[in-house]
Amino acid sequence: MLKYFIIASFTIIFGILGYGYWRVSNYGWLYFDIRDVSPGLERKYELIKNAKITLFDSDGRKLAEGQSDNDFGVVYLLHPEVGYCVEEEKKAPFSKESRQDWYDCYEKHAKWIVTWVRNTSHLNIEIDECVLNQLPISVKEYRDDWWLWWVPLPHIGGPTSTYFSINLDIDRENCRAGK
Repeated sequence: MLKYFIIASFTIIFGILGYGYWRVSNYGWLYFDIRDVSPGLERKYELIKNAKITLFDSDGRKLAEGQSDNDFGVVYLLHPEVGYCVEEEKKAPFSKESRQDWYDCYEKHAKWIVTWVRNTSHLNIEIDECVLNQLPISVKEYRDDWWLWWVPLPHIGGPTSTYFSINLDIDRENCRAGK
């Protein structure tokens, strides 16, 4: 009897840990930090707003498109099926159905991003009249602590993801990549 209990316990433990690893390997989010570092700015830098972005792999294949919003410079990626998810996000606080719509859109984005983001090597960016092509970039990657996904604390547990980030400095005034 003890033997079956031990086998069942290990099966449950490995199942829980396996789910956490699977989740962190198959769900991701991409954060852009695109900053204007022009010499004449009052501050050290400002986030670039209303920019159009196209991401490519090393063979020049287009992987994704996105744009930064006009309010805060947040970059939204255009999913080939569900779009940007911006409208779903705005409506989410007001009804259960809207929250579910946003969650469904987020899930599709999260699964889609991990399929291509690691292959990204360069991007094109268009900011008003300034167009910069084939800017080399590196994608940083941070994986959640997948073995803790089951902990019921708001700052530790919860669904795990892999977070990716792209940082880019642009001298908008002179229309060139920043230093």
